[in-house]
Amino acid sequence: FAFCYYGTIIAVTRVFEAPDEEDKDGYDDLANDDENQDVVQFDYSAIFISSSAELVGTALVVFLVDRAGRIASQVSSYLVGGICLFLLCFFSESGNRPFLISVSFGARVCEMMGSCVTWVTTAEVLTTEIR
Repeated sequence: FAFCYYGTIIAVTRVFEAPDEEDKDGYDDLANDDENQDVVQFDYSAIFISSSAELVGTALVVFLVDRAGRIASQVSSYLVGGICLFLLCFFSESGNRPFLISVSFGARVCEMMGSCVTWVTTAEVLTTEIR
């Protein structure tokens, strides 16, 4: 689950980054290497919106874990989160910001839900001596 959760966080950050505006041609000038620092600009509002999805995911899992069941919640949230992450990476170059924010929000909601259910299931499956 850690690969999915942290991979989603890294992918969202990479999708909402843009090279610095000063480097128009995309190439670094090797002669002025001291002056040209690799500066990256981030779309912090989009990253903040997708980060707030973790609160939504935690709230949803509190209500769904007993109603839908642990395994069904875990499998469905990782599956939908993976689909959202695939869509986010596939359409990352499209420039459709509202779509990318929505898909990243969905990916982070689902990955957070899956992570929470994984920890709940782990605590219930393992005996006290192992925990």
